[in-house]
Amino acid sequence: QHVAEERAALQLRLEGKTTEATLTQGVACDLTKLHLLEHGFEKANPTAIDHFQCDGRLTQEGDRALLEDVRFTHSTEKGPTHQRACLRKGERWHVDELVAPGVACP
Repeated sequence: QHVAEERAALQLRLEGKTTEATLTQGVACDLTKLHLLEHGFEKANPTAIDHFQCDGRLTQEGDRALLEDVRFTHSTEKGPTHQRACLRKGERWHVDELVAPGVACP
């Protein structure tokens, strides 16, 4: 239930912000957290995602963006996982993929 409540709060906070031409760091973080809470990570269930931190730099080029330094814990790893969020805009911004540091977005 906690995950459902958190997803609902994120969706409410994102309302009207994902269609903007320019993505902000806060919106990118919220989209990334929502993506993890909806889809999980690798073999980890969305309910196993915890300790989410999003302090990284956001860079945007047109309809693509990269959010650095996304950290969280999940059930299949002992320590924090470090990822980069690749975001793309169609009708609205969304997380396209999470990649390891140093790995390019598709």
